Amino acid sequence: MEILESFHDDLFKCIHCRACRFAYSGEPNRKGLGEHEGTLYEGMIDGCPAGIEFGWEGYWNAGRMWIARAVLEGDLDIKDPETRQQIYEILYRCPTCGLCSMQCENNLPTVPINEALRAALVEAGVELLPKHKGLRDLIDAKNNPYNEEQAERCDWVTDKSKIDNPNAKLAYYVGCTAAYRMNDMARATEQILGKLYKKGYIPDYTILSDEVCCGSVIFRTGQLDVAFKVMNHNVDVFNKYETVVYSCAGCYRTMKLDYERFAKQGVKYNPKH
Repeated sequence: MEILESFHDDLFKCIHCRACRFAYSGEPNRKGLGEHEGTLYEGMIDGCPAGIEFGWEGYWNAGRMWIARAVLEGDLDIKDPETRQQIYEILYRCPTCGLCSMQCENNLPTVPINEALRAALVEAGVELLPKHKGLRDLIDAKNNPYNEEQAERCDWVTDKSKIDNPNAKLAYYVGCTAAYRMNDMARATEQILGKLYKKGYIPDYTILSDEVCCGSVIFRTGQLDVAFKVMNHNVDVFNKYETVVYSCAGCYRTMKLDYERFAKQGVKYNPKH
C-alpha cells in the first residue's frame, strides 16, 4: 500500500472527466462520441482496450482511478478476499498501454497508479493467474522467464572477447528474449556496436554474463518482491558503465522508468535505445 499511498495527491486530481477513454482518429472532421449534451470530441474515438472490450465503467481508466481512490479512502477493503478478487478481475484487464496517461488533461501518472494498485492487491494476498505466478517463480529461481540456464545467457555472442570486457565504458543489456530466443536480434545489435566501435563512434563495449531479467513482467503484474531483487542486481552491475544500450524496448522502459523510480542506490548509467 505504501506505493499506492504515494499517489494520494494525484488521485484527488482526477475529476472523472473521462478524456482518458479517447484516442485521436486522425480525422479532424470526424464527429466525436460526445456523451454530454452539447459536447463533441471532434476526431476522437474510444481508445481504451479494456473499456472497449468490457464496457463497464470500472474497466475504463477513469473507473480504475476511482477504484484506487476508494481503496485509499477505505471505501473498498482489499483485506476482504472477495473485494480484492473483484478488483483484480477488473484491474488486470488493462494492458498498461499508456493511452490514458497521454490523454489525461491533468497529466496523471495513470499507469504507475494502476501498477501500484496491483502491487497492493498482491501484497494483500490476491490470487493471481498461475502463469503470472509461474513467471515470478522462474525469474526468482533462474533469472529469466524461459527456465534457461544463466551460464548459457551469452552463448549467442559471436565475439567472445566482448563478454565481460574489462576495458568497456558502454554495456549492451541483451534481455532474456534476445539472449534465449531471438538470437538474430542480439547478433544484429552486436554487429552494429562492433562497426560503431571500429569507426570510433562509441567507446569499447561489453556484454555481461551476469545480467539478469529486467523484471518487466513482474513489475507489470505487481509482484514487486522479485522485481526489486532483479532490479537491485542489475543496477549494481550496470552502474559501473557510463552508457547502457538496449535492443528491447520493454527492457529499456523498465530499466529507465521503473529502476529510476524504485532503485534506492540510484541509476547512474545513461540508458539508450
